[in-house]
Amino acid sequence: MKPQAILSALAGSYELLNITRNRANDSVEIPTAQSPYAFTGLLIYTSSGYMSAHMTSFNVSNLPDDGANMVWSPRNTTDLDDAWAVVAKTTLAYAGTLSINPEVPSTKESEAVLHGPLHVTNMPAWVGGTQKRNDRVVKHNGQNGGTFLRLSAPVNADATVEGTLWWRKLE
Repeated sequence: MKPQAILSALAGSYELLNITRNRANDSVEIPTAQSPYAFTGLLIYTSSGYMSAHMTSFNVSNLPDDGANMVWSPRNTTDLDDAWAVVAKTTLAYAGTLSINPEVPSTKESEAVLHGPLHVTNMPAWVGGTQKRNDRVVKHNGQNGGTFLRLSAPVNADATVEGTLWWRKLE
């Protein structure tokens, strides 16, 4: 497929289902509902070549509690820095261009996408950078059917650990 056809096929909104971490000879699935990595998220791809990803913890023990540690937007002068630090540790958001990585061969079922250069992110080191992701689209019929997007990428410098995020297309 040509890059524009791939972008058109990927275009849509996706909800985060789970996060998996794979180590050499060891696969550990981290369900979003039962782990310190308990995240909810939304991923948006456009056919015109833009993307936006937003993830945040829904594990209440990771979030600022009610009362004195509550944070508000816009930020109040009474908000505690520690409460905002918790928010920063439990959210990831970025947006930028979306393209197909020409260095990785595309197949009928998978290719590699490039998130970036990133225009907006809450990770200062990522501004202007590009996040490489291998993707695979999986269609499943049945009660819990639909279109699923599997994105994976190394999470450490020597690439011995791969993080995989499963997303379900909102149709």
